[in-house]
Amino acid sequence: MLSRNGNSFSVRNTNMKPGKKAIPPLGYLKQIIRHYFSDEEWKAFHADHAITENKTEHMHQHILNKIAEIEAYRTERKMKVVRISKYLAAASILLLVGLGTWLVYRSDNQMLNKQNTQSTQNVVPNPSADTQPWQIVRNDADYSKRVTLPDSSIATVFPKSEIKFERVFKGQLRTVYLIGKAKFQVRKNPRRPFSVYAGGLKTTALGTSFTINTQEGKHHVSVKLHTGKIKVTQVNTRQAPVYISAIGTTLMYDAAKQMTAIIKLNKTTPKPAAFLERKGNLITMKNIPLKQVISLLNEAYGLQINADEKEIRQITYTGQVDVGKEDAQQVLSDICLINNMILIKISDEEYSIQKTNK
Repeated sequence: MLSRNGNSFSVRNTNMKPGKKAIPPLGYLKQIIRHYFSDEEWKAFHADHAITENKTEHMHQHILNKIAEIEAYRTERKMKVVRISKYLAAASILLLVGLGTWLVYRSDNQMLNKQNTQSTQNVVPNPSADTQPWQIVRNDADYSKRVTLPDSSIATVFPKSEIKFERVFKGQLRTVYLIGKAKFQVRKNPRRPFSVYAGGLKTTALGTSFTINTQEGKHHVSVKLHTGKIKVTQVNTRQAPVYISAIGTTLMYDAAKQMTAIIKLNKTTPKPAAFLERKGNLITMKNIPLKQVISLLNEAYGLQINADEKEIRQITYTGQVDVGKEDAQQVLSDICLINNMILIKISDEEYSIQKTNK
């Protein structure tokens, strides 16, 4: 039986029959009763007649059943909240995993697109594309490739090497950039010097052939003359240019130390054969002594060209001169340029050639 005396409760089990539910612990019942029945409700309650002991037991059991139903409902709601929380947590995890996978996929695609863009930019331009002023020829084969330049000069590009040049040589210069090794056979054009930039050197020729190699080793470059003359200049220094006219001579350059060395052919090596031919106004010369060249020009142009025989004794000339189309002063200027000499004009009919001190 359940009774209340002021703020205290008492519970006793009277006539408990077999099969009845066990009464919950006293402390638990007191807590529930205080939650559902306030002091004011107890004080305001007045029974019209006395309640029998059986009726009291029935009411007691009814109250317990109601309390059990309410607690079961509250427990079920809590379980639902827990289940919903678990579902939300699982959904959040799936969402985070999906978001992470998408971000990784997007990052991989961006990296792939960037690599594809870089690969596209590294493709050798189409020679027929007029929008690209420069052409790059790269040799990834294991044999040399022959390339015809815009002025009909020939470049032989060795393996693992590349050259870069204008699709059309404009202005007064013919410029080529080299990485690796290449041999150049330059078409003669005295009014448009031909220059190759490679490994910190600028090699200039008017009509000759030479080989440049930047694959000699780290910071080392070699320039070897095959025919004619060349002028080699250090690009980033104020060093005087080096003029090479002896066939077979090699210039070695150390870019780290900015030092050059000249290696000449062994004296026992036979001199290259000379060749001289004149057809009309065209004079073709190969390895002709400069003294003889001056004599030919004096006769062809009707000039008086003076030079110290000691200064020009070891100098030879290879090239072509069209006395009908080329100006004598320009021809002499070109010869002086590639031989480190200066031209002095005394009159319209007389010139002097002298060796410089550089």
